[in-house]
Amino acid sequence: MAGTLTQPIQASTSPSTPTVNKAVEFISTDIDPLGLIAIKRSDGSVVNMSVPAVVSILSAGQAISAAAATLITGSVISLPSAAFQVGTTFRWTIVATKGAVGTAARTFNIRIGTTGTVSDAVVAAITSAAGTAVGDAGIFTITMTVVSLGAAAAAICQFWMTHNLEATGWSTTTSQVVVATMSTFNSTVATQFVSASITTGAAETATINSCMLEILKP
Repeated sequence: MAGTLTQPIQASTSPSTPTVNKAVEFISTDIDPLGLIAIKRSDGSVVNMSVPAVVSILSAGQAISAAAATLITGSVISLPSAAFQVGTTFRWTIVATKGAVGTAARTFNIRIGTTGTVSDAVVAAITSAAGTAVGDAGIFTITMTVVSLGAAAAAICQFWMTHNLEATGWSTTTSQVVVATMSTFNSTVATQFVSASITTGAAETATINSCMLEILKP
């Protein structure tokens, strides 16, 4: 006999266990602000529903000064420790333009810490390819997935870039894939921020046109 949902969706940390062959769907407030929908079965087990959520977005231009670590607006989220699970995945999609100056490589960093600023520790370090002194527009995608938890939690992170120009501008190649250099972090801290920052090369100025952060829960 197939099980059935017994109640409308409700917000709860732990709803009452339903009767046999029943289930209750609820919003897990213990990992707010992700708003993860879960189902509690009659045996007391809970199944998390894996749905991507857009949790932060920048919709207006952000000017980036040359050679200075800058937090990307729209890249930041504050999370409770329960939000970090093995398989939790963060995806930043950044659209940016560069001016017709600057040729040095730039760095993107994913940070986790308690300030939500560039003072937070770098957990993923990415160095992109050197460019040329030509204006260009590009899309940068950074994906980071938590693979272990605890005081020395670990994640894996990849970076992908594509841009308008074939061999000038952001890069001398049409696209680039980078596996980030990783450091551990403490996933047990009660509340902390996850964010992305950029440091352009010498003389290079840029504008972040948009930044969207999505989170996929396991």
